[in-house]
Amino acid sequence: MKKRSSLDLINGTGSITSGTMANGTGFDNNCNSKTPSLIYLISLNALACGMEFCVSAGFAYVPPLLLKLGFSESAMTCLMGIGPFVALSIVPVLGSYSDTYRSRFGRRRPFILVLSLLVLLSLILIPFGELFGRMLSSRTTGIVITAFGIILLDFSSLCCLNPSESLVSDSVRGTKHTKKAFTVQSCMLSVGGCIGFLITSTDWSETVLSKFFKTQEQIAFVVIFILLIFSLSITMLVAKENSLLTCAKLPSPDSLLVVEDGGYDSASSDVSEDSNRSSPKRKSTAGYISLKSLPHFTTVVTGSLFLLMKRIRSVLHAIILTLNVIICTPLRIISGIRTAPIVLRRLFMADFCSWAGILCLSMFYTDYIAQGVFRGDPSAKEGTIARLRFDTGVRRGSWDLLMHNIIALLYATFIQNHIVHKYGIRYVYLSGLFTFSLSMLGILCNSNLFVVSACTAMSGIGFATITSVPNTLVTGYQNDTALYFFDVKSDGDRGMASDIAVLNSAYYLAQITLALGIGVLVDTSGTVTSYIIVACAFGCLAFSLGSRIIFTVTDAKKLQGIC
Repeated sequence: MKKRSSLDLINGTGSITSGTMANGTGFDNNCNSKTPSLIYLISLNALACGMEFCVSAGFAYVPPLLLKLGFSESAMTCLMGIGPFVALSIVPVLGSYSDTYRSRFGRRRPFILVLSLLVLLSLILIPFGELFGRMLSSRTTGIVITAFGIILLDFSSLCCLNPSESLVSDSVRGTKHTKKAFTVQSCMLSVGGCIGFLITSTDWSETVLSKFFKTQEQIAFVVIFILLIFSLSITMLVAKENSLLTCAKLPSPDSLLVVEDGGYDSASSDVSEDSNRSSPKRKSTAGYISLKSLPHFTTVVTGSLFLLMKRIRSVLHAIILTLNVIICTPLRIISGIRTAPIVLRRLFMADFCSWAGILCLSMFYTDYIAQGVFRGDPSAKEGTIARLRFDTGVRRGSWDLLMHNIIALLYATFIQNHIVHKYGIRYVYLSGLFTFSLSMLGILCNSNLFVVSACTAMSGIGFATITSVPNTLVTGYQNDTALYFFDVKSDGDRGMASDIAVLNSAYYLAQITLALGIGVLVDTSGTVTSYIIVACAFGCLAFSLGSRIIFTVTDAKKLQGIC
């Protein structure tokens, strides 16, 4: 499940990233030409904040929950990789459909509503899956329901943020308020992550809700369920979106297909006159069936069958195209990376390793704290000391991730820009990766809870760095493609969206790589410390590869001389 780039507010990179998602379809969805108010932008991004509740809960609770159900570390990580893999293939298709969708409710809101309902469904299936299994007298069924809910949460939350970002982009497209809109969105994402980890770190056993729900996970997911409904309602009600039906010059209802005695034809003035002349005749025959109407009835049935077959063919065609995208998207991503300019390939490799390190910490940190520091056992019976230690460790891990998020937000908002202006972007990027690697090394060298928590919080500096600097670099590359993209033929097809897609693929591939490999490593080594070792190794590798990134014009000219 994706931890969104919630700190793209630095240098306004979020506006570039997301603005490219709403392609120019020729229709203007910006209903309000006035300056959008802060309250309006906050309300418009309420859903994005709500989705971060779900993502944070997934990071904190999903690994421990799967371990409690009897999953091995390798099976757990593989299951957590299914959702991102499916989303990697489906998101481009959904984005394309969303750009051209015709609905009285607009382009984005129908997709947002459907995907949000899937997220809400997953929030019920995950904590109550085992209960449903007991009701059906089958523990296996309960495990399957929970696993399906986790995959659904990963997939739907990732997909839902796509039309949500596009909705914000549509609201300010063609105006001077793009940076303001995406600054608000970035802040809302960060706030959502902080609130999400605050919910998972709270001990709900002493609250009133504990009388109605049995476990910590059930209470936390119910709270998030309610908050997500509230967030969704705000965004759906506040969003001002013109539908393509009202923007495009579509045929009026009077010019739609009408039924004639001779078959189907497009309506014209002659047809309208014929239909008007025939209206008394239809009125006089109302209430009974005339034999004279049978040919007309046959024509209607034949035409209906023809339209039905046409619709079936179009649906099958769409299914085939979707399957083609699912199968071919990973191949296209690899091909796109191989053919990208060398400056982007270097940035991709460093970004891939840095995301692998950050995600390894974020996704499995609560598991590490619960088992490695608190010495808990997820397989122990409910109420035993080992199980209580595990649950306490999960809550403490959630609290540490909350501090990690807060440090990242504060550093990116108040400190990072000053360091960029004084020392340059190279120093900021490399120092961020160095701080992350040093933090992971500190966790490995000292198992004291205070030291571990402090190191985890400081690693937020690395998170803030990799969610802002790469997009800033891509923006600089785009400003002088002749200099930075000297090794590729300029055909006019490469734009900001293509280059940002390279960075997005680094994130997805990092998460999928971790899902496929790290669980096996933990099972083989027999210790959850492997999570921190891998995070530290990827951090160090990212620092090494980061030193080869092209940061300045001087770097680019030196690279041209080498090549």
